[in-house]
Amino acid sequence: MNSALKSPPLVRPLWAQMPACDWFGGRPRTEENFGGSAGCLTGPMLMSDELSRLHEIVHERLIYNARNLHGERAADLVANVPLAEYHTVCDRLNHSKMLTKTGRILRDSDIREIKQMSIFDEFRRAFGSVRLSDEDNIGFEQICMRVARPQRTEDVGFLHCDSWFWRHHEWPLPEGLNRTKVWIGLDVKPELNGLVLCPRSHLKNYDFKVSNLGYKIKFDPDFDTSELTYETFPGRSGEAVVFNYGTLHVGKLNQAAQSRTSIEFTLLY
Repeated sequence: MNSALKSPPLVRPLWAQMPACDWFGGRPRTEENFGGSAGCLTGPMLMSDELSRLHEIVHERLIYNARNLHGERAADLVANVPLAEYHTVCDRLNHSKMLTKTGRILRDSDIREIKQMSIFDEFRRAFGSVRLSDEDNIGFEQICMRVARPQRTEDVGFLHCDSWFWRHHEWPLPEGLNRTKVWIGLDVKPELNGLVLCPRSHLKNYDFKVSNLGYKIKFDPDFDTSELTYETFPGRSGEAVVFNYGTLHVGKLNQAAQSRTSIEFTLLY
């Protein structure tokens, strides 16, 4: 994808670090104003012990899914390899069933623990009081994990903005609240398997079509995507990217030798 900018320079260098209090550029804290002219920015970094704990949480969820779907022998199979090596055993598992949307949502107790981590201090500085979305109405706030195996196109999804899901499913936004998306790579090599975003795409409303893939839906852009500018978030493992709910994005095909793991969630404020 072409990473050259095709429009006037950004007001600030893309991916420059900004104090959380400046994330709205002095404008009112609304969904439309988040992220400045680019609509995406570098967020806070997990501390090393927090990153290690998140590896454990995601690994534990995968082990639980394997046990729930295939039994104790499958759980041991997943438990006995590092998280980044999950792809070396997944051919003996039903990966798509293990990682349905429900299977990707972390446990309530884990989510409450994550919300006590240092990154949420920065989110509160930026947004004030925050909570996480529960658009699937499961009864508690949601943080989702993702595992992208090497060279597997089905693991990285499709170009979209998150507002499309809410529009298609007609999920109600709680009155008086705004949305912003957070993505954190836990095992990531940005140049080989990072998250790709389209700066400034939040400034336009794009149409889409919906395809049914059986176990999930797929959005197809109903516009000329060649006009977009693509940028890969260069953050290290444990570093967050925070972006406008209208910013187009897609996971990069994992061309690394290891599995890419990440978490994502929607902040409501």
